[in-house]
Amino acid sequence: MDEIPPVFQGKRIDPNVRKVFAIYCRISVDKRGRREGVEKQAKWGRVYAGEHFPGVPIEVFSDNDLSAIDPNVIRPDFERLRVWVSEGRVAGIWVVEQTRFVRRPSEWFLVADELTAAGIDEIHTNRDGIVIVQDEVAGIKAVLGGGEVRRTKKRVADTLKENALQGQPPYSRPAGYCNVKVRGVRTYEVVEEEWRPRLWAAKAVLDGWSVEHAAAELRALGVPGAHRRIIRDEDGDPVIDEETGEEASRPTKLSAASLRQWLTSPAIAGLRVHQEEIVGRGNWPPLLCDDPWAEDAHAKALAMRGRLLAVLGRPREVTTKSGRTYQVTADVLAKAGRARRRYLLTGGKIRCDKCGHAIIAGQKQMGKGAKKRTVPYYWCTTAKGGGGCMGMMADAVERIVRDRLLEHVSTDEFAVRFGSDPYAERREAILDELERKGARRAALAAQYAAEEIEEDEWKAAKAVFDEREAAIRAELATIPEPPPQDFDPLVLRDPRVWEAMTLGERRRVVDLLVEEVILLKATPPYNRINEDRLRVVWK
Repeated sequence: MDEIPPVFQGKRIDPNVRKVFAIYCRISVDKRGRREGVEKQAKWGRVYAGEHFPGVPIEVFSDNDLSAIDPNVIRPDFERLRVWVSEGRVAGIWVVEQTRFVRRPSEWFLVADELTAAGIDEIHTNRDGIVIVQDEVAGIKAVLGGGEVRRTKKRVADTLKENALQGQPPYSRPAGYCNVKVRGVRTYEVVEEEWRPRLWAAKAVLDGWSVEHAAAELRALGVPGAHRRIIRDEDGDPVIDEETGEEASRPTKLSAASLRQWLTSPAIAGLRVHQEEIVGRGNWPPLLCDDPWAEDAHAKALAMRGRLLAVLGRPREVTTKSGRTYQVTADVLAKAGRARRRYLLTGGKIRCDKCGHAIIAGQKQMGKGAKKRTVPYYWCTTAKGGGGCMGMMADAVERIVRDRLLEHVSTDEFAVRFGSDPYAERREAILDELERKGARRAALAAQYAAEEIEEDEWKAAKAVFDEREAAIRAELATIPEPPPQDFDPLVLRDPRVWEAMTLGERRRVVDLLVEEVILLKATPPYNRINEDRLRVVWK
């Protein structure tokens, strides 16, 4: 073991651990608005270490273009540095400034305690000098950094509001549009093959057709829904497209509900909505008119939307596909206006233990006679290829999965494991090798095109490249994906975070952490919820 450098004399050094001087880099912007990339920061840190800690091994920890403001963003190398600190492998830390290291006050005081416990009393910086970890000044700077966090969030909110007031569209797009930029400004462009059929449907509804009748006609014409759905095999795993290597997908089915939502959307009348309020006209052409580019297009679109809202919002007589008519009563309208139940476990995430098929979710009638009622339910159904084996109340299923998930993420061991990426080095090496092979292949192709090598030489070289590339890609396919960089599982330790999440955000957490949920057969007594019926398999 090398002799301990004089600068670390007196520190609590484990003789079996070779300590390093850690350089932490994170992309930043200086007071003049210039970006300071991680490569530049690493260079500064190495110069500092060479001047002040000669002979000490250096380890660079780098999080490129990752925010320290958002608590939902996980910084992999920051978490790796914390692990090294806890293992006693770090004797000193350099960072360009304190707020590049930790920005949120609550996080600073937590990390400060971790550093102190590891015998690290100071952080070396380029701008703030030597920061004494437990000094009041460092705490004040952390609080000031927290104020900057709040100001940054306010600036982001103000920017989003300003974009809305300027008529720029949100990042999501309704059917009939695609996202484009015109002279650097975001807007929508009309997609005629999506727009024309739906405009016809709008006119049909105004002529007395039911929305379901109009949607059925569009489906018969081959008009799909606005989104796409991942194709899964019989085991519930995504099917991979052999040509692209990406997950295969298919168009969704156009439903009456999605068509109704489109018909009443402010966006297709050229209106911009911000925080559920219409704030003005959008900078894109409206779709509820025959000519979106005409001077009076917006006026005509607003008039048609007004007629649609009036027709769809009042009792009326409509024509069905069979030519019959029926009355849309006030009771029917009231039911249509209710928010439908949406479910947490979708896309084959929950499976039947007996037959192995995916379980569906929906409203199911339970009981008989006076006790008959409709409840949200997960069940194995023969309609979807299952055996009709079993089911369970949806509220109970989702409560149990939520409780298990929050318990699962509650340990420090999980947070460290989730934030680490043991395959990063090998994955990066494979990608580098693929890039080198691609460059070499292109160079040989250029030689062949210039007749510098013969065709048989090119074919022989190409065969070698193809074989090696196939082997490399096969190995890459076996390496797990890196952990996401925009989710911090620690935030779920506060149950209020889960309650504040949207359904889409909850589904994403489930997709990140849960491999599958298995529903087991019910056991007596049947008049109570048995939590052991659910088995959660973690990723």
